[in-house]
Amino acid sequence: MVLQKEINVSRLLNALPTRKASGGQRKAKSCLAKGKDEHQFSVDVLTKRYLKQSMYPLHWQVMRDFDIRTKAGVSKRESFRGTVVSWGDNNGVYYWAVEFPKLKKTLRLECQELAECTHEAYIHGVDVTGLSSGEAVV
Repeated sequence: MVLQKEINVSRLLNALPTRKASGGQRKAKSCLAKGKDEHQFSVDVLTKRYLKQSMYPLHWQVMRDFDIRTKAGVSKRESFRGTVVSWGDNNGVYYWAVEFPKLKKTLRLECQELAECTHEAYIHGVDVTGLSSGEAVV
């Protein structure tokens, strides 16, 4: 019909409604809602996850800053990597034991502080979960 010039294709396309993808249409977030703090290792997301599933961060790698004295006696701040080794509940308040082998210290961190240490490790490129090392998760 188009070849016989009985139908004008451009007029036909203007008259037909546009097709939408099947299912509900997703709304795009506004520019003010989008941000870098929405990923899975953001402090807010981690805090909620830790309170919901307290065993979730076991064996994860975290980073924390410590004040260290050099041989010259000068104090400086350095970041050290630690591993979450256990967790507990103290009258309804969760805490996690984090072992820092280079410092030979084990600290008890509460939820907010553990989330901040996990986020710190993530932004510095540490393999937080240890899943990319190729080991099987049991």
